[in-house]
Amino acid sequence: MEKKNIKIYPNPTTSIVNVATPNETINQINVYDMHGRLLKSQKGNNDNDQINIQELPNGMYMIEVKTRQGTKIAKLFKQ
Repeated sequence: MEKKNIKIYPNPTTSIVNVATPNETINQINVYDMHGRLLKSQKGNNDNDQINIQELPNGMYMIEVKTRQGTKIAKLFKQ
């Protein structure tokens, strides 16, 4: 999977994070703190999905998007 095909926006965010993977189904979205602890996990079922991180404190996180073609991990900023 080419990383440029996965879009994670808006970044920074205040609550809702959109994940788009044209022509690929999202299997799982995970949000981790910077210590690698899983804070939030959600199953996907299409090529556009959202995850709400409003309850998390402001800071930097890692978002992991899993598809059949592979996994992308990106930094995510919450303000």
